[in-house]
Amino acid sequence: MRSPPFSTGTARCSRNANPVPDTDRLKVRTVPGGAMACTLHKGPYDQLEGAYTALRHWMEENGYEPVAGSDGARNVYLNSPHEVPPEELLTEVQWPVRKA
Repeated sequence: MRSPPFSTGTARCSRNANPVPDTDRLKVRTVPGGAMACTLHKGPYDQLEGAYTALRHWMEENGYEPVAGSDGARNVYLNSPHEVPPEELLTEVQWPVRKA
């Protein structure tokens, strides 16, 4: 089983009422909210490109564009390859957008 592709490590989003300081191993940043184009992908992580393509098409067809300066699409892993077979993996893909 494959784990999600990460370039430098993992990221975790959570709400924090109190600021959390950076450390050598932990970097804290604010992820802005706002409008998102979202889709639910069911299947292996190595097939996520189809979800990104579908969102790009949806944006073009509906007059949206990616938010400049955002990190691009965000993946929310709803289950784990340790719990389900690859074809049952669920990933919500969220892409920050604005009206073009």
